[in-house]
Amino acid sequence: MTVAFIYKPDFGPVLRRAVHRCVGTVVGVAAIGAVALLTGNTPYALIGTVAVFGALMAVGVRHHYAVATTGLTGMVFVLVDLLGEHRTLYGTRILDPTLAAAIVLVANFLVWPDSAGSWAATQTEAALIAVRRYRDLAPNATSAQRQTLRRAAYRRLADARRAAAQARAEPLPPKRTFPDWEATITAAEQVCDAVTAEILANTADSGGDDAPDSA
Repeated sequence: MTVAFIYKPDFGPVLRRAVHRCVGTVVGVAAIGAVALLTGNTPYALIGTVAVFGALMAVGVRHHYAVATTGLTGMVFVLVDLLGEHRTLYGTRILDPTLAAAIVLVANFLVWPDSAGSWAATQTEAALIAVRRYRDLAPNATSAQRQTLRRAAYRRLADARRAAAQARAEPLPPKRTFPDWEATITAAEQVCDAVTAEILANTADSGGDDAPDSA
């Protein structure tokens, strides 16, 4: 499970996620160990601990992977204790994510070092296809169809820009460079904007209503 969470390509740079996973696990183990030492695992203390770590995980999911991992680690220990499993799991809990992170880093940087670049290239090509569809089909499409084409194009462009940023955040081998995906994406965005402006102008002249939505 940890390998899958770290290696998911649209979750951010792999190296950063691997480091955050290990750091968050160590901090979570240390925190829950301190709580157990101070409270003796009394029921009310466990309930309060679940609430605190659950809130921490909820915040971390939106803002920082290490914080989310810290909260998750604390909740796992509390729930295991509530189930009556009192084995010492601190070392195992640190060792397992560390091994998973090592597997991911070996796979990403030794077995498939171009994975981030390949993902960014794939996303950029998908965005260009969506933009071409919008450019070619929108002038003769209905208002609802235009909205669908426009949303698909801009969504794909956003995905491509995010993938390009993630690829550039990964460490590269010496003398390895990436194409200028950002320039391609920017040009495609300008094409979308021009198509949208032309459609709006034509719609205004004909008295119709085809304003783009917030998406």
